[in-house]
Amino acid sequence: MEDPIIQEVQTLTLGVGEVLWLDRRFAEKLLNQKVTLVSDVVSSGETMKAMEKMVVRAGGQVVGRIAAFRQGNPSLEVATVAELPVL
Repeated sequence: MEDPIIQEVQTLTLGVGEVLWLDRRFAEKLLNQKVTLVSDVVSSGETMKAMEKMVVRAGGQVVGRIAAFRQGNPSLEVATVAELPVL
């Protein structure tokens, strides 16, 4: 991996800290691009916030957030198809 953009995130799903890495070669493709973030499940929204920070650091602009399922109350606006129960 060449000169990656690195972003730490605390997630509810795993209950531990995670580190997201974006290779500089891919980050360069985001420069001046409009980006929609897509995820399978969003619960707290922290991972999606971290992805958004990476896009912005790469010079892109997040214009949408989509997830198949929502579980709980994310701290940001995300379009979802259905809600999963919190057990």
